[in-house]
Amino acid sequence: MEIIQEYPCADGSRNNQHHGIVVFQCGDCRAEIEVSIGGNCYGAGLFDVFISEALEKHATNDDADYFRIPMKYPDGQSFEFEGDERDFESMCVAVYITRIVPEDE
Repeated sequence: MEIIQEYPCADGSRNNQHHGIVVFQCGDCRAEIEVSIGGNCYGAGLFDVFISEALEKHATNDDADYFRIPMKYPDGQSFEFEGDERDFESMCVAVYITRIVPEDE
């Protein structure tokens, strides 16, 4: 996985499309979920949005208060972990920004 080498300064003048990967892990099982968000957001707030977007992709109902995410063991076997937002927040071990693309104005 390629991680960005340079991050733009947060000056409020430009909107960017941020691409990233959110990693959830429980024991030796893990899920890596690709997400992308746009707008003028930076820093720690961006990570919260990445986690929310990753969970929203796997919501089990319209209220988006319960999620089912496929997790994999190192040997390739997989299962679906089910839980609420709090369960997955406690399992989030990494958020990587992989690419930033300026949005057209």
